[in-house]
Amino acid sequence: MTNFLERFEEQVLDELNLTPSKEPETSLPFEAISRCFRGNTIEEIFAALKKENSDWANETLELLQKKSPMSLKLTLRLIREAVASDLIECFAREYRVACRRIVIIQDYVYLPL
Repeated sequence: MTNFLERFEEQVLDELNLTPSKEPETSLPFEAISRCFRGNTIEEIFAALKKENSDWANETLELLQKKSPMSLKLTLRLIREAVASDLIECFAREYRVACRRIVIIQDYVYLPL
């Protein structure tokens, strides 16, 4: 997967005529992210964020709690299924979800064209 992502990144950068930065600067707590988001359900993730009890975890939990529960659960499922899928399968799955679910679920706003 990493090889594919590197090739994809190179292709996009070439097409946009951009050069990659040497080292990404980040202060994200990757170990805490890994601990908190390894849960299989949104409820497990929320519990892990509460247990982590850091500024980052509290801010993340507060942000996620403002989001639609259905959207969070749907997104988590799509991410978990993507791990064992190639890019085309991911796009196809997300397209099916958008066509079949988003217009039906009251969580979403449907704006006709």
